[in-house]
Amino acid sequence: GLIDHEIGHALTPPIFHFEKNISGKWISHKTELGMRLENFWNENLTKITNEISEYAGSKMHEFVAEAFCMREARKAPAWVVEWLKSEGI
Repeated sequence: GLIDHEIGHALTPPIFHFEKNISGKWISHKTELGMRLENFWNENLTKITNEISEYAGSKMHEFVAEAFCMREARKAPAWVVEWLKSEGI
């Protein structure tokens, strides 16, 4: 499970893009995936926490890794499998 969780992190496309602003400070912007993930995560946070884990409900990137891990173990709910498939993960 731990290895699949870490593979889930490695296979997740970037959620944030970082760049320096005009004053030289680093700022972050959500990528397109980041924006879709944030919407999905916010809309499904109760289900994520109850059906995946409290850890998955703590941070968006942890949800993706936990969802990937559950899918690999063939224990993921259908809505999780469908979301991963729709995002190419």
